Amino acid sequence: MSDKEEVLGRYASPPCLAGEVAPDYFDPLGVDPEQARDVARWRRAERIRLRAERQALSVADRTAAGKAIADHLLALLAARLAGRQGTVFSAYWPIKGEPDLRPVMAEMHAAGVAVALPVVETRAAPLVFRRWTPE
Repeated sequence: MSDKEEVLGRYASPPCLAGEVAPDYFDPLGVDPEQARDVARWRRAERIRLRAERQALSVADRTAAGKAIADHLLALLAARLAGRQGTVFSAYWPIKGEPDLRPVMAEMHAAGVAVALPVVETRAAPLVFRRWTPE
């Protein structure tokens, strides 16, 4: 693996710092029920707040923001995915004022990247990802 590939494969920051904060204490399988409820409440409240903020924007502003996000994402992905085979890109179908990434999905598909969308097949179960094509 080249130095460039190694750098491109790293996260900008660790997804979870718990192991660094208390390496002897962290149990990835341990779940505190009270903390799980607190996190679930916070996530619900954040979804509501963020949806309200997005929907408060005008359609023109949401469209412009979505285009800016898509353009930035395409530039980032072009640099990271150049020459890679077997790449899968997952996105989402926009709802409730979310940024529209369908142009990114179409560009990725045209570039030979497999595009997948998440599907809820069973409530309270892991998402299933299905291949998407623009047809």
